[in-house]
Amino acid sequence: MSSRNIQRMQDYYAACMDDHQLGKAGREPLVHQLDQVVQLYSIPDSPIQHNKAHGAKNDKEALSTITGQFLRNGLTTFVRLNTIPDINEPTRNLLYLDTGSVGLSADLYANPNATRLYEKLIGEMFYILYATEDPTTGKDKTAKLNVPKVWKDVAKDVVAFETALSKPIAASLGPFNPETDNHLVTIADLNRRAPSLDWNLFFKNMLPKDVKIPKEIVLTVPKYLDELNKFLEATDSTTVQLYFAWTVIRKFGENLDVAHRRPFDDFNLELDGKPGDRSTICSASTLETVPDIVSYYFVEAIFPERARAKVEEIIDTLRTTYTKSFQSYNWLDSHTRKGAIDKMKNFVQKIGYSSSGPDDSSPSSIDRFYQGLKLDSRDHFGNQVRASTFWKQVEFGKLNKKVDRMHMDMNAPTVNAYYSTEANDINFPAGILQSPVFHVDHPEYANYGSIGTIAGHEITHGFDNEGRKWDGAGRYRNVSADVED
Repeated sequence: MSSRNIQRMQDYYAACMDDHQLGKAGREPLVHQLDQVVQLYSIPDSPIQHNKAHGAKNDKEALSTITGQFLRNGLTTFVRLNTIPDINEPTRNLLYLDTGSVGLSADLYANPNATRLYEKLIGEMFYILYATEDPTTGKDKTAKLNVPKVWKDVAKDVVAFETALSKPIAASLGPFNPETDNHLVTIADLNRRAPSLDWNLFFKNMLPKDVKIPKEIVLTVPKYLDELNKFLEATDSTTVQLYFAWTVIRKFGENLDVAHRRPFDDFNLELDGKPGDRSTICSASTLETVPDIVSYYFVEAIFPERARAKVEEIIDTLRTTYTKSFQSYNWLDSHTRKGAIDKMKNFVQKIGYSSSGPDDSSPSSIDRFYQGLKLDSRDHFGNQVRASTFWKQVEFGKLNKKVDRMHMDMNAPTVNAYYSTEANDINFPAGILQSPVFHVDHPEYANYGSIGTIAGHEITHGFDNEGRKWDGAGRYRNVSADVED
């Protein structure tokens, strides 16, 4: 591994663990982020500017700009956009427009105790960040915060807003159904359907400068978008601004020092009974921020190349057995048989780690991939902001590129496996390829009885009630459709 990549990983983890450095920065980094929200979505009567008046209508230009910029920086508000292969032409990527985001799961908004704790968290964090004098600087760090009424009222507004927004979100949740959820729309269609946003301006602010606004977007939740439009038209600008501000705090607030993030620690402890362990949090955050660097070291330490070759051999054997079975089943018609064999032939199997985008076995590939991400051992908050933006731009940047079928979405340390219908691939991260599930020196009966069973399970997904609807190239088309004898 190159020294630059080692330094990136060490800098990120060191900054995350250095509470002294976080304490020196104090609340200023997050306040700076919030000031940018106020400037982008300037509301003269906002409580953030210490005025309690309500009722102003949302400014369409400001609303569209800030919503797009938030997504560009990795913060989800009213809508979420992901880059996914086109189900009809899987060599190209499309933008999929989905539901937005709130701070709690839908069922918790109906739980009085959860909303009470959540409201307390919001009020305390706004108070900590906007108080004239920092209320955490007293001698007694455990003293209860005496939150002024203005910030308690702000918290109530935010919780009421999110509670209302959570209902159309919950109504739209569920697995993607290609038959009912794959609506190709244009920007003009979106402007007609949800005129509370200027969608041209939204996408202009969301996408990287070198990525053109696509002619078509997949709208997966038309009913949600209808409800969102009504919701935005009925909600005053002050409440929307507070929601934006809270979204920033919710995203980055736990990256402050102990004193300033205490409301988050208290909330997690009271709601889940789990105190925050900083080393565990920082380890998980490091994996999330530089997954390919961590994956390289993980693979180097516990997954030798001969182990990878052995897993490849096991899966190749299973696929050969499946193919022979398809050939022998007399209850399959010729079209279905040929389609199933073709699909099995076109399976992409990824073992251990991602070999593209970047190649997690190649230090130079990893170094090139992360060269646009600046990490500083003395600036954990800045690292979080830059990493959030970096990863969202990586995702949106896929719109200019051919679909990468050799990229594994799971990180190498992940203890799991999966089959993807859109890519027709089976994925086995190195994390699951450990004893007792697999070891290169285990006898074959043990490996086939454990990882062989898991691999067989994932392969079968390609032909179950859902997988059979997709062909070998990852198109939404039955495996027996349009196959010539």
